[in-house]
Amino acid sequence: MMRTTTLLAFLLLFTGGCQSEEKLYLVISDQENDQIYVEEPITQGEQITLSWIHSVEKTPWSEIYDVTEKGQLVLTETEFESFGAGVDFSGGTMTVEDGKVVVKDIDQPVESITWLHSRNAEHTVRIGDTKKAGFEDLPHHHAIELVIEER
Repeated sequence: MMRTTTLLAFLLLFTGGCQSEEKLYLVISDQENDQIYVEEPITQGEQITLSWIHSVEKTPWSEIYDVTEKGQLVLTETEFESFGAGVDFSGGTMTVEDGKVVVKDIDQPVESITWLHSRNAEHTVRIGDTKKAGFEDLPHHHAIELVIEER
């Protein structure tokens, strides 16, 4: 009987340990006071899009990031309507599609995505096609950070 109980306890501990696999979460927070505004489960292969209206040109811009299995963000694509001074082009494949400049195959890992949130710029964060934070959901003129965390 003692042997069966010991074996059962061992199996419960072993199988319980295998099931505690960490999950990935998209976290959007305030860089100044650490307040969390969005905390959302996310999986490897999902895409995060940060979009906004350019402050000078008043045209839409978007950056698309892939989430890797290790929870890393990788900038893969960016899209904007005009290309001029201040636009970094250090790699990727640039094309014009439907009147927009599209840069693909960037493959640039980033630790986090940070921006100074402005309701005037209409910053929006999406996972796939689902909006997770719109310009009205985050405080105006706050430094915002988006990270992927393992828990």
